[in-house]
Amino acid sequence: MFTYVFLLVSALAWPVANASAADLQEVRATVHATIYIDRETLRVSDGRASAWSLWNFNNPRSNSFDESYRSVLIKNEYDCKRKTVRVVEVVEFAAPMAQGDALRTHSDYEHGEDPLPPGSVGESMFEIACPQISARKAQFF
Repeated sequence: MFTYVFLLVSALAWPVANASAADLQEVRATVHATIYIDRETLRVSDGRASAWSLWNFNNPRSNSFDESYRSVLIKNEYDCKRKTVRVVEVVEFAAPMAQGDALRTHSDYEHGEDPLPPGSVGESMFEIACPQISARKAQFF
C-alpha cells in the first residue's frame, strides 16, 4: 500500500517538480515564501482554468504529523466567470522547490469554491490562469 501511495504522490507531483525554471512564473515573494505558478500545467476550458503552483517557504513548516516541509505544490481550479477558486490537490515536500521526498498528499477537499480576496496571491494567480478576464479588465483601465 505504501508503494502505491508513494507512486501516486510522485505521479501527481511530477508536472511541477520537473518543470524547468522557464515554466515557473514568480507570482509573489514575501518574507515567508516565494510563490510560483507553473505555466506548463495551465489548462483553460469552458470558463474554468486549473494550474499547479509552487509555494517555496524560507523556513521549515510542520504538518499535522510533525513532519517538516519546505515546499508545497497546490493544484487549484478557478471559475473564470465567478472569480472563485477551489483547492484540488496539495503535496508537501521535505526540501525546497518541490525536491526531495514527497511527504504527504491531500486531495480530499470537499468544501466548495472560495471567493478571491482583492490583492491576494490567489487573485494574482487567477489573473494569470484566466487570461480572458484579465484582458477584459485591462480594457477598462
